[in-house]
Amino acid sequence: GDGINDDFIPFELEWEDLDYMMANLTYIKFRVYNRWGKMVFFSSGVVPRWDGFNTKGAKSPHGTYFWIVEYGDIHDRSFQNNGFVRLN
Repeated sequence: GDGINDDFIPFELEWEDLDYMMANLTYIKFRVYNRWGKMVFFSSGVVPRWDGFNTKGAKSPHGTYFWIVEYGDIHDRSFQNNGFVRLN
C-alpha cells in the first residue's frame, strides 16, 4: 500500500514488451499457493499480477508464497515458469 512493489508480476519485461507478449498469447494462467500448498490466488486471460489479496478479497498473511504461470503463444508453444515471492 506504499506505492513500492504493491503488485507482483512474474515477468521481468518493460510494459511495452509485456503488452506485446499478452497480445500474442492464446492462454495464460497464474496461480499462487501458500506454504501448505493451498491455492490462494488464480487469474487467467489477463496480465498476471498479485497484490497480496486472496481470491475472496481478503489480505493474505505475511510469508513466502509459491507461484506458477503457464501460457501458450500463437505459434503453439507452451511455457511454464515458477518461483517464490515474499509478502511483507
